[in-house]
Amino acid sequence: MTQQPAEQQQAQQADSQPAAEQQAAQAQPAGSRPAEGKAGQQQQQAPTQQEEWPTQQQEQQKQQEQQQAQQPEAQQAPAPPAKRGIDIYREFQANVSSCFNEWAGLECLRQQKDWTPGPGQYRFPHFAIIGFQKCATTSLFHHLAQHPQVLHSFPKEPEFFTETCNFNALRCNRSAQFQYMRDVLRFVDAQSINFTAAAFEGSTHYALEGRWLAPQMAHLFPWLRMIVSMREPISQAISMVFHNLDSNRNVGCYQRGNGQIYRCGLEYLEDESRYANWLKPWLAAYPPEQLYLFQYENLTATENTMGALRDLKRWLGVAKALPNDELPVSNARHQTKQTEGWPMLRWQYWKLVEKARRNMMEVVEIVEQYGYADPEGWVKNWEAWWQMNLDERCGAAPDSECMILLS
Repeated sequence: MTQQPAEQQQAQQADSQPAAEQQAAQAQPAGSRPAEGKAGQQQQQAPTQQEEWPTQQQEQQKQQEQQQAQQPEAQQAPAPPAKRGIDIYREFQANVSSCFNEWAGLECLRQQKDWTPGPGQYRFPHFAIIGFQKCATTSLFHHLAQHPQVLHSFPKEPEFFTETCNFNALRCNRSAQFQYMRDVLRFVDAQSINFTAAAFEGSTHYALEGRWLAPQMAHLFPWLRMIVSMREPISQAISMVFHNLDSNRNVGCYQRGNGQIYRCGLEYLEDESRYANWLKPWLAAYPPEQLYLFQYENLTATENTMGALRDLKRWLGVAKALPNDELPVSNARHQTKQTEGWPMLRWQYWKLVEKARRNMMEVVEIVEQYGYADPEGWVKNWEAWWQMNLDERCGAAPDSECMILLS
Protein backbone atom coordinates (compact mmCIF):
# COMPACT_ATOMS: atom_id res chain seq x y z
CA MET A 1 0.00 0.00 0.00
CA THR A 2 1.36 3.34 -1.06
CA GLN A 3 2.01 5.82 1.75
CA GLN A 4 0.60 9.32 1.39
CA PRO A 5 2.92 12.26 1.66
CA ALA A 6 3.06 13.90 5.13
CA GLU A 7 1.59 17.13 3.79
CA GLN A 8 -1.45 15.26 2.42
CA GLN A 9 -2.02 13.44 5.76
CA GLN A 10 -1.93 16.73 7.69
CA ALA A 11 -4.41 18.27 5.29
CA GLN A 12 -6.85 15.36 5.69
CA GLN A 13 -6.57 15.57 9.53
CA ALA A 14 -7.25 19.27 9.41
CA ASP A 15 -10.32 18.66 7.22
CA SER A 16 -11.69 16.19 9.78
CA GLN A 17 -11.51 18.70 12.73
CA PRO A 18 -14.49 20.96 13.45
CA ALA A 19 -14.04 24.52 12.30
CA ALA A 20 -14.17 25.88 15.88
CA GLU A 21 -11.34 23.58 17.00
CA GLN A 22 -9.21 24.66 14.05
CA GLN A 23 -9.66 28.31 15.02
CA ALA A 24 -8.80 27.59 18.66
CA ALA A 25 -5.70 25.63 17.66
CA GLN A 26 -4.54 28.46 15.41
CA ALA A 27 -5.13 31.05 18.17
CA GLN A 28 -3.29 28.97 20.81
CA PRO A 29 0.14 30.55 21.55
CA ALA A 30 3.14 28.31 21.44
CA GLY A 31 4.08 26.82 24.80
CA SER A 32 0.89 27.94 26.65
CA ARG A 33 -1.54 25.68 28.45
CA PRO A 34 -4.85 25.11 26.70
CA ALA A 35 -7.83 26.98 28.03
CA GLU A 36 -10.44 24.88 29.78
CA GLY A 37 -14.00 24.94 28.58
CA LYS A 38 -17.13 24.12 30.53
CA ALA A 39 -16.92 21.23 32.95
CA GLY A 40 -17.33 17.89 31.21
CA GLN A 41 -17.21 19.41 27.70
CA GLN A 42 -13.43 19.51 27.24
CA GLN A 43 -10.69 17.42 28.69
CA GLN A 44 -7.43 19.03 29.75
CA GLN A 45 -4.59 17.94 27.53
CA ALA A 46 -1.28 16.77 28.93
CA PRO A 47 1.56 19.22 28.46
CA THR A 48 3.73 18.73 25.42
CA GLN A 49 7.47 19.15 25.29
CA GLN A 50 6.99 22.82 24.40
CA GLU A 51 4.52 23.62 27.27
CA GLU A 52 6.08 22.54 30.56
CA TRP A 53 4.49 22.76 34.02
CA PRO A 54 5.72 25.69 36.23
CA THR A 55 8.82 24.99 38.28
CA GLN A 56 8.84 25.22 42.11
CA GLN A 57 10.62 28.60 41.89
CA GLN A 58 7.90 29.94 39.60
CA GLU A 59 5.19 28.76 41.97
CA GLN A 60 6.88 30.56 44.92
CA GLN A 61 7.15 33.73 42.88
CA LYS A 62 3.47 33.50 42.03
CA GLN A 63 2.55 33.11 45.71
CA GLN A 64 4.62 36.18 46.62
CA GLU A 65 2.85 38.22 43.96
CA GLN A 66 -0.53 37.13 45.32
CA GLN A 67 0.48 38.10 48.87
CA GLN A 68 1.67 41.53 47.72
CA ALA A 69 -1.62 42.06 45.90
CA GLN A 70 -3.50 41.48 49.18
CA GLN A 71 -1.46 44.15 51.09
CA PRO A 72 -2.75 47.74 51.45
CA GLU A 73 -2.08 49.97 48.52
CA ALA A 74 0.25 52.23 50.53
CA GLN A 75 2.48 49.22 51.24
CA GLN A 76 2.45 47.99 47.65
CA ALA A 77 3.86 51.15 46.12
CA PRO A 78 4.99 53.71 48.74
CA ALA A 79 5.83 57.17 47.55
CA PRO A 80 9.50 58.12 47.53
CA PRO A 81 10.52 59.43 51.01
CA ALA A 82 11.43 62.89 49.70
CA LYS A 83 8.10 63.38 47.91
CA ARG A 84 6.11 61.95 50.81
CA GLY A 85 7.87 64.34 53.23
CA ILE A 86 7.11 67.37 51.05
CA ASP A 87 3.44 66.40 50.79
CA ILE A 88 3.10 66.04 54.58
CA TYR A 89 4.98 69.32 55.09
CA ARG A 90 2.66 71.28 52.81
CA GLU A 91 -0.49 69.64 54.11
CA PHE A 92 0.39 70.39 57.75
CA GLN A 93 1.22 74.00 56.88
CA ALA A 94 -2.10 74.45 55.09
CA ASN A 95 -4.13 72.81 57.85
CA VAL A 96 -2.66 74.90 60.68
CA SER A 97 -2.90 78.09 58.60
CA SER A 98 -6.63 77.49 58.18
CA CYS A 99 -7.07 78.09 61.93
CA PHE A 100 -5.90 81.70 61.72
CA ASN A 101 -9.19 83.55 61.81
CA GLU A 102 -11.31 85.09 64.53
CA TRP A 103 -14.05 82.49 64.48
CA ALA A 104 -11.87 79.34 64.49
CA GLY A 105 -10.36 79.69 67.97
CA LEU A 106 -8.16 77.28 69.89
CA GLU A 107 -10.51 74.37 69.17
CA CYS A 108 -9.30 74.53 65.57
CA LEU A 109 -5.68 74.22 66.71
CA ARG A 110 -6.73 71.18 68.70
CA GLN A 111 -7.14 69.31 65.41
CA GLN A 112 -3.35 69.21 65.15
CA LYS A 113 -3.49 66.06 67.26
CA ASP A 114 -4.68 64.32 64.08
CA TRP A 115 -2.28 66.14 61.73
CA THR A 116 1.26 64.93 61.14
CA PRO A 117 3.97 67.63 61.05
CA GLY A 118 6.38 67.37 58.17
CA PRO A 119 10.17 67.24 58.47
CA GLY A 120 11.36 70.02 60.81
CA GLN A 121 7.85 71.23 61.67
CA TYR A 122 6.28 71.58 65.14
CA ARG A 123 2.71 71.67 66.33
CA PHE A 124 1.61 75.13 67.44
CA PRO A 125 2.39 75.78 70.27
CA HIS A 126 5.02 73.14 70.99
CA PHE A 127 5.81 73.59 74.69
CA ALA A 128 5.44 75.82 77.77
CA ILE A 129 7.38 76.64 80.92
CA ILE A 130 4.66 76.36 83.57
CA GLY A 131 6.53 76.75 86.89
CA PHE A 132 7.62 77.26 89.48
CA GLN A 133 8.23 80.91 90.28
CA LYS A 134 11.70 81.93 91.46
CA CYS A 135 13.19 78.71 90.03
CA ALA A 136 15.28 80.11 87.14
CA THR A 137 12.32 80.05 84.75
CA THR A 138 13.12 83.55 83.45
CA SER A 139 16.74 82.61 82.79
CA LEU A 140 15.61 79.47 81.01
CA PHE A 141 13.08 81.45 78.95
CA HIS A 142 15.75 83.88 77.73
CA HIS A 143 18.16 81.06 76.89
CA LEU A 144 15.58 79.25 74.75
CA ALA A 145 14.38 82.51 73.19
CA GLN A 146 17.80 82.88 71.52
CA HIS A 147 17.52 79.48 69.83
CA PRO A 148 17.01 79.67 66.03
CA GLN A 149 14.50 76.80 66.14
CA VAL A 150 12.41 78.34 68.92
CA LEU A 151 9.76 81.08 68.81
CA HIS A 152 9.13 82.75 72.16
CA SER A 153 5.98 84.52 73.28
CA PHE A 154 5.37 88.22 73.93
CA PRO A 155 5.35 88.71 76.88
CA LYS A 156 7.16 85.93 78.73
CA GLU A 157 4.28 85.33 81.15
CA PRO A 158 0.99 86.21 79.44
CA GLU A 159 -1.06 84.24 82.02
CA PHE A 160 -3.69 83.94 79.31
CA PHE A 161 -5.61 80.97 80.68
CA THR A 162 -5.57 82.24 84.26
CA GLU A 163 -6.09 86.00 83.96
CA THR A 164 -7.44 86.76 80.47
CA CYS A 165 -9.76 83.73 80.43
CA ASN A 166 -10.80 84.30 84.05
CA PHE A 167 -9.67 80.83 85.12
CA ASN A 168 -11.63 78.92 82.48
CA ALA A 169 -9.66 78.12 79.34
CA LEU A 170 -12.62 76.54 77.53
CA ARG A 171 -14.92 79.57 77.88
CA CYS A 172 -12.55 82.29 76.78
CA ASN A 173 -14.17 84.41 74.05
CA ARG A 174 -13.04 83.88 70.46
CA SER A 175 -11.68 87.39 70.08
CA ALA A 176 -9.33 86.88 73.05
CA GLN A 177 -8.30 83.48 71.71
CA PHE A 178 -7.42 84.99 68.33
CA GLN A 179 -5.41 87.74 70.02
CA TYR A 180 -3.54 85.11 72.05
CA MET A 181 -2.65 83.19 68.88
CA ARG A 182 -1.73 86.30 66.89
CA ASP A 183 0.00 88.59 69.39
CA VAL A 184 1.22 86.37 72.23
CA LEU A 185 2.18 83.15 70.44
CA ARG A 186 3.08 85.08 67.24
CA PHE A 187 1.13 82.95 64.79
CA VAL A 188 2.09 85.06 61.75
CA ASP A 189 5.80 84.69 62.52
CA ALA A 190 5.38 80.93 62.91
CA GLN A 191 3.39 80.73 59.68
CA SER A 192 5.97 82.76 57.75
CA ILE A 193 8.59 80.08 58.44
CA ASN A 194 6.14 77.22 57.80
CA PHE A 195 5.92 76.26 61.50
CA THR A 196 9.55 75.17 61.60
CA ALA A 197 10.14 76.86 64.99
CA ALA A 198 8.90 75.52 68.32
CA ALA A 199 6.52 78.16 69.73
CA PHE A 200 6.25 78.47 73.51
CA GLU A 201 5.26 80.69 76.41
CA GLY A 202 6.31 80.86 80.06
CA SER A 203 3.39 81.52 82.42
CA THR A 204 4.68 80.19 85.73
CA HIS A 205 1.32 80.50 87.53
CA TYR A 206 -0.03 77.67 85.40
CA ALA A 207 1.65 75.05 87.61
CA LEU A 208 -0.39 76.23 90.59
CA GLU A 209 -3.70 75.99 88.71
CA GLY A 210 -3.41 72.39 87.58
CA ARG A 211 -6.58 71.17 89.28
CA TRP A 212 -8.74 72.93 86.70
CA LEU A 213 -6.22 74.02 84.06
CA ALA A 214 -4.42 70.72 83.42
CA PRO A 215 -7.47 68.84 82.02
CA GLN A 216 -8.51 71.88 79.97
CA MET A 217 -5.02 72.32 78.52
CA ALA A 218 -4.88 68.60 77.78
CA HIS A 219 -8.13 68.99 75.85
CA LEU A 220 -6.89 71.94 73.79
CA PHE A 221 -3.24 70.96 73.35
CA PRO A 222 -2.87 67.22 74.03
CA TRP A 223 0.61 67.19 72.42
CA LEU A 224 2.00 70.05 74.55
CA ARG A 225 5.31 69.54 76.36
CA MET A 226 5.73 71.25 79.74
CA ILE A 227 8.85 72.25 81.64
CA VAL A 228 8.81 72.47 85.45
CA SER A 229 11.72 73.73 87.54
CA MET A 230 11.86 73.16 91.30
CA ARG A 231 14.18 74.81 93.78
CA GLU A 232 15.19 73.95 97.33
CA PRO A 233 11.85 74.71 99.04
CA ILE A 234 13.06 77.12 101.75
CA SER A 235 15.01 79.16 99.21
CA GLN A 236 12.03 79.25 96.88
CA ALA A 237 9.67 80.29 99.67
CA ILE A 238 11.89 83.11 100.94
CA SER A 239 12.64 84.28 97.41
CA MET A 240 8.90 84.52 96.72
CA VAL A 241 8.41 86.61 99.87
CA PHE A 242 11.20 88.92 98.79
CA HIS A 243 9.70 89.14 95.30
CA ASN A 244 6.36 90.23 96.74
CA LEU A 245 7.98 92.75 99.07
CA ASP A 246 10.03 94.16 96.21
CA SER A 247 6.82 94.53 94.19
CA ASN A 248 5.23 96.53 97.05
CA ARG A 249 2.73 93.82 97.82
CA ASN A 250 1.41 93.24 101.29
CA VAL A 251 3.04 90.24 102.95
CA GLY A 252 1.30 89.80 106.28
CA CYS A 253 3.57 87.06 107.57
CA TYR A 254 6.74 89.15 107.28
CA GLN A 255 7.93 90.72 110.54
CA ARG A 256 9.28 94.00 109.29
CA GLY A 257 10.51 95.07 112.71
CA ASN A 258 13.33 92.56 112.98
CA GLY A 259 13.34 91.30 109.41
CA GLN A 260 12.58 87.73 110.46
CA ILE A 261 10.96 85.69 107.76
CA TYR A 262 10.33 82.48 109.68
CA ARG A 263 6.51 82.76 109.73
CA CYS A 264 6.45 83.31 105.97
CA GLY A 265 8.59 80.23 105.47
CA LEU A 266 6.11 78.11 107.41
CA GLU A 267 3.19 79.37 105.34
CA TYR A 268 4.83 79.01 101.92
CA LEU A 269 6.17 75.52 102.68
CA GLU A 270 2.57 74.39 103.19
CA ASP A 271 1.41 76.07 100.01
CA GLU A 272 3.31 76.98 96.85
CA SER A 273 6.58 75.32 97.86
CA ARG A 274 4.88 71.96 98.35
CA TYR A 275 5.54 71.06 94.74
CA ALA A 276 4.14 67.53 94.59
CA ASN A 277 0.61 68.73 95.33
CA TRP A 278 0.72 70.96 92.26
CA LEU A 279 2.39 68.40 90.00
CA LYS A 280 -0.12 65.59 90.49
CA PRO A 281 -2.98 67.13 88.44
CA TRP A 282 -0.62 67.67 85.50
CA LEU A 283 0.60 64.09 85.69
CA ALA A 284 -3.02 62.93 85.75
CA ALA A 285 -3.90 64.96 82.64
CA TYR A 286 -0.77 64.37 80.53
CA PRO A 287 1.47 61.39 79.85
CA PRO A 288 4.54 61.62 82.11
CA GLU A 289 6.87 61.78 79.10
CA GLN A 290 5.38 65.19 78.22
CA LEU A 291 6.63 66.74 81.45
CA TYR A 292 10.27 67.65 82.01
CA LEU A 293 11.25 68.16 85.68
CA PHE A 294 14.29 70.27 86.51
CA GLN A 295 16.08 70.64 89.80
CA TYR A 296 17.10 74.28 90.03
CA GLU A 297 20.36 73.53 91.82
CA ASN A 298 21.41 71.06 89.14
CA LEU A 299 20.55 73.49 86.33
CA THR A 300 22.39 76.45 87.87
CA ALA A 301 25.53 74.60 89.03
CA THR A 302 28.31 75.70 86.67
CA GLU A 303 29.60 72.18 86.12
CA ASN A 304 26.13 70.87 85.24
CA THR A 305 24.57 73.68 83.21
CA MET A 306 25.75 72.54 79.78
CA GLY A 307 24.55 68.96 80.23
CA ALA A 308 21.21 70.03 81.71
CA LEU A 309 20.49 72.51 78.92
CA ARG A 310 21.48 70.09 76.17
CA ASP A 311 19.34 67.31 77.58
CA LEU A 312 16.35 69.65 77.72
CA LYS A 313 16.81 70.79 74.11
CA ARG A 314 17.20 67.19 72.95
CA TRP A 315 13.85 66.45 74.64
CA LEU A 316 12.28 69.45 72.90
CA GLY A 317 13.51 68.22 69.52
CA VAL A 318 15.74 71.20 68.70
CA ALA A 319 19.49 71.43 68.08
CA LYS A 320 20.98 70.84 71.53
CA ALA A 321 24.20 72.86 71.07
CA LEU A 322 22.38 76.05 70.04
CA PRO A 323 22.39 78.88 70.81
CA ASN A 324 25.10 78.19 73.42
CA ASP A 325 25.64 76.34 76.69
CA GLU A 326 25.17 79.31 79.01
CA LEU A 327 22.25 80.14 81.29
CA PRO A 328 21.79 83.91 81.59
CA VAL A 329 21.17 85.30 85.09
CA SER A 330 17.74 86.94 84.99
CA ASN A 331 15.44 88.27 87.69
CA ALA A 332 17.77 87.06 90.49
CA ARG A 333 17.25 89.82 93.05
CA HIS A 334 18.36 87.65 95.94
CA GLN A 335 21.86 87.58 94.46
CA THR A 336 22.19 91.37 94.51
CA LYS A 337 20.13 92.22 97.62
CA GLN A 338 20.09 90.76 101.10
CA THR A 339 23.47 89.22 100.34
CA GLU A 340 24.27 88.94 104.04
CA GLY A 341 21.47 86.40 104.44
CA TRP A 342 18.04 86.17 106.05
CA PRO A 343 17.84 86.35 109.86
CA MET A 344 16.19 83.69 112.00
CA LEU A 345 17.08 81.47 114.94
CA ARG A 346 18.66 78.05 114.54
CA TRP A 347 15.65 76.18 115.90
CA GLN A 348 13.42 78.12 113.49
CA TYR A 349 15.53 77.15 110.50
CA TRP A 350 15.53 73.55 111.67
CA LYS A 351 11.70 73.60 111.72
CA LEU A 352 11.72 74.89 108.17
CA VAL A 353 14.14 72.13 107.15
CA GLU A 354 11.79 69.49 108.56
CA LYS A 355 8.91 70.75 106.41
CA ALA A 356 11.15 71.19 103.39
CA ARG A 357 12.44 67.63 103.76
CA ARG A 358 8.87 66.33 103.72
CA ASN A 359 8.22 68.32 100.54
CA MET A 360 11.42 66.94 99.04
CA MET A 361 10.50 63.32 99.69
CA GLU A 362 7.12 63.86 98.03
CA VAL A 363 8.91 65.15 94.92
CA VAL A 364 11.49 62.36 95.03
CA GLU A 365 8.67 59.81 95.00
CA ILE A 366 7.39 61.31 91.73
CA VAL A 367 10.89 61.58 90.27
CA GLU A 368 11.58 57.95 91.07
CA GLN A 369 8.20 56.67 89.95
CA TYR A 370 8.42 58.23 86.48
CA GLY A 371 12.19 58.05 86.04
CA TYR A 372 12.66 61.79 85.65
CA ALA A 373 16.03 62.01 87.38
CA ASP A 374 18.37 60.41 89.85
CA PRO A 375 16.47 60.56 93.17
CA GLU A 376 19.65 60.21 95.21
CA GLY A 377 21.21 63.19 93.46
CA TRP A 378 18.06 65.21 94.04
CA VAL A 379 18.18 64.49 97.79
CA LYS A 380 21.92 65.11 97.99
CA ASN A 381 21.73 68.62 96.55
CA TRP A 382 19.05 69.87 98.93
CA GLU A 383 20.39 68.13 102.02
CA ALA A 384 23.82 69.61 101.35
CA TRP A 385 22.37 73.12 101.21
CA TRP A 386 20.52 72.74 104.52
CA GLN A 387 23.60 71.34 106.22
CA MET A 388 25.74 74.20 104.89
CA ASN A 389 23.44 76.78 106.45
CA LEU A 390 23.33 74.93 109.77
CA ASP A 391 27.10 74.48 109.92
CA GLU A 392 28.29 77.77 108.48
CA ARG A 393 25.48 80.29 108.91
CA CYS A 394 24.13 79.43 112.38
CA GLY A 395 25.48 79.25 115.90
CA ALA A 396 25.55 75.93 117.73
CA ALA A 397 22.85 76.73 120.35
CA PRO A 398 19.17 76.33 119.41
CA ASP A 399 18.51 80.03 120.15
CA SER A 400 21.59 81.26 118.30
CA GLU A 401 21.26 83.65 115.37
CA CYS A 402 21.39 82.46 111.76
CA MET A 403 21.83 84.38 108.51
CA ILE A 404 20.36 81.97 105.99
CA LEU A 405 21.58 82.00 102.39
CA LEU A 406 19.38 81.02 99.47
CA SER A 407 20.43 78.50 96.83
